[in-house]
Amino acid sequence: MLALLLAASLSLSQAERDVDFDKPPMNTLHDCTATPEPYGDCRLPPGLTAQDVERRLAGKQTAWWREGDEFIVVARRDTDQAYLCCSARGRMDRIANDLWALRLRVVDLDRAAINIAAVPPTDQPYETYYGPKAGNPVIANDLKGRVNLLTIKSKYLNENRNIFVYTPPGYDPAKRYPVVYMADGQLRGETPGMVEPLILKGELPPLILVAIWFGLPPDGSDVRRSQEYLMDWPDGLDAFLDHQDFLLKEVLPYVEQHYGASTDPKDRIITGFSSGAAWAIAMGLLHPDVFPNVVAQSLIWDGPARTGGSLSASMGAGMNSMSFSPEGGSTDVFRRLLEKSTVTRFHLSAGTLEPYFYKATMHFADEARETGHSVQFNTLVAGHSQVAWRQDLLDGLKWIFGPQH
Repeated sequence: MLALLLAASLSLSQAERDVDFDKPPMNTLHDCTATPEPYGDCRLPPGLTAQDVERRLAGKQTAWWREGDEFIVVARRDTDQAYLCCSARGRMDRIANDLWALRLRVVDLDRAAINIAAVPPTDQPYETYYGPKAGNPVIANDLKGRVNLLTIKSKYLNENRNIFVYTPPGYDPAKRYPVVYMADGQLRGETPGMVEPLILKGELPPLILVAIWFGLPPDGSDVRRSQEYLMDWPDGLDAFLDHQDFLLKEVLPYVEQHYGASTDPKDRIITGFSSGAAWAIAMGLLHPDVFPNVVAQSLIWDGPARTGGSLSASMGAGMNSMSFSPEGGSTDVFRRLLEKSTVTRFHLSAGTLEPYFYKATMHFADEARETGHSVQFNTLVAGHSQVAWRQDLLDGLKWIFGPQH
């Protein structure tokens, strides 16, 4: 997601970038007040001189440090405006000429996972702060299992689409294994290396991972991703339904036939983050007999307010769409989907540094509980970024597929 956000930012003019970073969800910052924040972060005056910034940078383009519950980022950028992305997001304060700084107060900073990316980006590698109580998963580089990159010629998508299938250590093609179906396959390369250590320690059973690529149009934008993942995205109904058919009628049968993925619904998890979270939840509620276990991270989706509910015509009266607006909440129709669906297990999470997503995901969690579903909600001290989603995914897998499974 970080790469997509930065690429999108670079494609904008300065005026467009200013507008984009002054509204949520890109801008998450407000000034600190005398009243303590209940959660999240707020901005303080930088309180730094040019000499202070130069000393901290020490020849680098970006630097950061912590002072108690405050987190400070400084950067050298020859630009009209520098921004911080992608955990906390917003404008940086100009200190002098090409020197910029941003000072934040962060609630529960010990549990925070914050990636530091000043925009415009430079060649300096991005860094991540992990608080002493934050999860930072071990990633195995020398896998004992196997990752198989495959291309499916899809009649529903009318194109070739990549997936990868990870099989665990000691894989036996004659056996059946629990399976995790993951959105955003392009961004899942580290997942086998995170999951395998837990399998070897007995914290997870041997399982199969299936990472499904989203579609990329020729211009490299993520519009196709939104159409495939979000119900009622403008002009996206056909893409959503075609992608659904690709999953149910091509991907599942393929991995079940060729890789021993379990056909028992209790042995399946479907997962995604951001728009992929909306897709995972949609699949879980529309097909609870197929996907009774959902891991969804940093959920947001307010498409029906813009599109008038074209999905209802295809799925029957009352099946308008899914909506996750933190102000308006999910639609009555979405609540009826929760009420109509058999009990689904939802592991949900969002970060306090992404308030728009945090409120939306909590609202969905409340509605799911009220309608009788099983819900685990993890509050992350993080933004809209994989630095926290990685550990949280492991927590979700252990909740559903742990030793009690």
